Amino acid sequence: MPLNDLKSGILLFVISAVIAFESLRIGIGEWNVPGPGFVPFWAAVIQACLSILLIIVTLNEKPAVSNKKWYEKVLWQRWGVTLASIIAYTLLLEHLGFIICTLILIITLILTMDRRRWKLALVMGVFASLGSYLVFAVWLKAQLPKGLLGI
Repeated sequence: MPLNDLKSGILLFVISAVIAFESLRIGIGEWNVPGPGFVPFWAAVIQACLSILLIIVTLNEKPAVSNKKWYEKVLWQRWGVTLASIIAYTLLLEHLGFIICTLILIITLILTMDRRRWKLALVMGVFASLGSYLVFAVWLKAQLPKGLLGI
């Protein structure tokens, strides 16, 4: 049983309990008229469920024997590309626009972290960027950077 996973699960559960309690204190409202604590409360409930799942999985896991230190197991190149991609996304968002930057970011993350093929990464990137655009710009009417496409 990895002790760090167990500690993380317990800590995250405690944090989510505090957030849920405080959200109830400020008022979550109703489904059709949400209050200021509505989103934090339900996010805390989801986090608490995931924390419990982490604790259960950790307690049922057999200990792995490894001579490597934690920093030797980390794939530093992948994390470096991911961090650089997110920084580039924030810097180029106003210039290139939401759709183009999100498409590039999703494709980069899929190719870097998940090691998928180009075609699949491109299809997933298109669906993710257009889907998020439809949700945020069309449905929620949020203002997103237009950039080169003017959309």
